[in-house]
Amino acid sequence: MAAWWRRRLVLSVAAAFFALAAAVAAYYVADATAAGSPIVDEVSDLRFWIVGALVVGPPLGLLGWRARRDDTWLGLVAMVVAPLGFAAESAIYLDGFEWLSPLERAVRVAIIGTALAVVAVLVGRKLTGPVRAVG
Repeated sequence: MAAWWRRRLVLSVAAAFFALAAAVAAYYVADATAAGSPIVDEVSDLRFWIVGALVVGPPLGLLGWRARRDDTWLGLVAMVVAPLGFAAESAIYLDGFEWLSPLERAVRVAIIGTALAVVAVLVGRKLTGPVRAVG
């Protein structure tokens, strides 16, 4: 979300917070709906994670803004934060969570593999330079 607003830092930061807050709210609404419980039961958890979005969203917005504006090594670091975060979060669940089903484990491994492949492509593109159009 933040990268879409690449010209305006303030909009990138705000977009990251609001996108993360919307994802948190959607998660809790879906969770309450699936459990057949009223959303009111989830309000305290929802507030906690919305505050978390307020803390984490702006730095992620800054990274997204930087990633799209910058073709330097710092821009590359900004671009790989999200996929490495996805890989790390999935890897945590593979160690010590015996309750995960084989399907959940396979999905976690697929997330890790895909995230690392994205990082490899981004680094490879940085090392080989920009692709020039023929003609």
